[in-house]
Amino acid sequence: MNEVVSINDIIDIIKEKLASDGSVILKITGNSMYPFLVDRLDSVVLRKPHKQLKKGDIVFFQYHNKWILHRIIKVKGNQLVICGDALKRYEYAKCDDVIGVVEKVIRNEREIDIRKPFYRLKVWLWMSLKPFRRYLLWILRKVGRD
Repeated sequence: MNEVVSINDIIDIIKEKLASDGSVILKITGNSMYPFLVDRLDSVVLRKPHKQLKKGDIVFFQYHNKWILHRIIKVKGNQLVICGDALKRYEYAKCDDVIGVVEKVIRNEREIDIRKPFYRLKVWLWMSLKPFRRYLLWILRKVGRD
């Protein structure tokens, strides 16, 4: 049986597991990463960042006392510009603020390797269409309901 708990209740366990080179699976809640991550349908596999963070990576970090899972839009030295795929506003963090990077997405018991070229191409295309995303999201949500 799966039990829903607040991220704040288990954050110390998550930090410890990631710090010891383990992985953590988190169920996605919220719509900020739609259409790549779907609320209460998808889970992600997090690992400690082992390499330099780059544009397009989905990172887990704390921002204004909230734990967030969003995508890196730009890297400027140690500074990161981060945004949810369905959002307009940016968050700003340092590389050291990131405690986990998404390695895989789990949807319907199927693992999706987000490092594969086709997935990265979809992400690049989505990021390139930022000025039009509002309209694309409206279409995607309308089609998804029908």
